[in-house]
Amino acid sequence: DSVADIEFAGVITGASGSRSRSEFTVNAEACSWDALLNDNPACKSFEKQTLNDIVNDIIDDYSEHLDSEIDARFTNTIPYCVQYNESNYQFLQRLARRYGEWLYNDGKKIIFGNLIEGESVKLAYPSQDVPSYNVDLKMRHVAFNHVASSYNSYDANQKEGVEEMQREYNMLSEQVFRASQSCFVKPTLQNLHSGGFADTD
Repeated sequence: DSVADIEFAGVITGASGSRSRSEFTVNAEACSWDALLNDNPACKSFEKQTLNDIVNDIIDDYSEHLDSEIDARFTNTIPYCVQYNESNYQFLQRLARRYGEWLYNDGKKIIFGNLIEGESVKLAYPSQDVPSYNVDLKMRHVAFNHVASSYNSYDANQKEGVEEMQREYNMLSEQVFRASQSCFVKPTLQNLHSGGFADTD
């Protein structure tokens, strides 16, 4: 019988072995290539660039090992953006949260932006495909308002949080999100620190 080739795009980060009377087992720990983005904290500024431009600039230094597909839904030009004392991956995570974009690795490349549609993959459990798995669901506060100081008027402007982001989640995520909305009903006031470079007007 022929054995299908197993394709892995990443780096082995650790290995361990164990032996019993009947078998010898080797366990390998691996990370996808986007683990390279978790490097030393850095500081960098971007002026009058789109989200795609910023993300491509960050990932370009790792293009030798890391394939990427950047297609952000937010297409407006960002007047000013700063990466401050954070790794490149932490910076990408913050951008994804801020602009409601997907950030994940599909096994071959890192994806930032639109969720790529494809055929569902069926994995048998328990079997050699998935020896173990864990599902962790937690409620989080999702009601919030923003308050920020205006660079021009020096006034504090408050804006209510609205559902501008297109949500794409499965049934379990939907249940947790609705439960969070029903339990945590009091809005949280979040202060946006513009640092003198952005205006909320």
